[in-house]
Amino acid sequence: MMNMRTAAALILSGALMLSFSACSKEMVPSASDSSTASSVVETTSSTTAASETSVSQIEVKPVSSEKLAEIAAVDYADYALSEDDDLKTMEKKIETKYGIDIIYGEDIRTEFGDETEQLSVAKFTDEELIRKAMKSIDEVISIYPKTFLCQLALSEDSPLKIYMTGHIKSITYPDASINAFTSDTDSEGEVYLVIDVAGAEGVFNPVDVMHEIVHLTDFKLKKEGLLKTEDWAKLNPDGFTYLEKIDERSEDKYNFGQAEYCPLKKGTSPSDVYFIAPYSQTNEYEDRATLLTDALVFALYGYEVEPDVYKCHNLQVKMEYWMGQVREGFDTSYWEKIPWEDSYSKLK
Repeated sequence: MMNMRTAAALILSGALMLSFSACSKEMVPSASDSSTASSVVETTSSTTAASETSVSQIEVKPVSSEKLAEIAAVDYADYALSEDDDLKTMEKKIETKYGIDIIYGEDIRTEFGDETEQLSVAKFTDEELIRKAMKSIDEVISIYPKTFLCQLALSEDSPLKIYMTGHIKSITYPDASINAFTSDTDSEGEVYLVIDVAGAEGVFNPVDVMHEIVHLTDFKLKKEGLLKTEDWAKLNPDGFTYLEKIDERSEDKYNFGQAEYCPLKKGTSPSDVYFIAPYSQTNEYEDRATLLTDALVFALYGYEVEPDVYKCHNLQVKMEYWMGQVREGFDTSYWEKIPWEDSYSKLK
């Protein structure tokens, strides 16, 4: 498993009402103050890799061309979810379409962790809410190019697993509020996305899935020797360093109040914008996840959360660099509409 970073994430709201005008120290809550967080923006927490050395050491066995062809040949219309489907049928339809594993109810893992953090998750067995969440997950991942999700696996025998769980708790950081987390791999040889399907106040946020898939994409690119930290650093302002400290237990671990270089900060011109929100300044992974989630929301809902953000030159450079790395690191043989590229071309 990669070194994990748990943080209260300022990302796009599932209700699509989040305004990044909250780019001020006073309005951005810390993870230890979950009551304040819920009153300002919908929050999540993501577990991300931050050790490029560890990523590069993982053996990758690309999915075969035969498997890609099999996934690409699936007609989504033949596997559309129906109100008459039971959970097992819904599960099999999703797995067949995207080449992933869906795990829920009594079958989930309940313990995750590495040398920096331990997490536990509760089993969740409310079938009505699981059905709703499964439909939302299917809707979200349907916008990705065919064969995209199956290529996030380490091998054909170890596909991406989406765990649909109850409450997520960090044992190491018990005050953290966590809706979802991802990991590259762990001692059990899994690549996974864990999502609390009840979510904050019983509302599942499908945008959390988009955010975490960006992390998983980054993990794959890092394993391929792409998306190098030093190259990404060149796209940031001179002298800038991300807020996340080397000391995992630093008091500043959850301090995302830095608003410089954010949109809508009073007196900031488009040429000075380098980040979507203060949380983007946590580390390079959260920087990219917040940047890309905005495009993915537009692709699915036709809604631009932060109007004109992709007209900012520095964010254009970041987007174009990331999109180029994805094309280099993935087999795009069966890709037609690519949601992030399509959104970006319309919004830049």
